[in-house]
Amino acid sequence: MVKARNQCREENDDAKDINRKHKTYAAIGEATKHKTDTILPIVDQL
Repeated sequence: MVKARNQCREENDDAKDINRKHKTYAAIGEATKHKTDTILPIVDQL
C-alpha cells in the first residue's frame, strides 16, 4: 500500500517537473520570436 502511494507521488512529481519544463520552453520560444534580450526576465519569473 505504501509503495503504491510513493510510486504515485513520484509520478506526480515527474509530471509537475515536465510541465514546468514545457512552460519554460514555451516562454523562451515566445521571447525568441520577439527579441532575444526578453528571455532573461521571463526565465527569472519562473
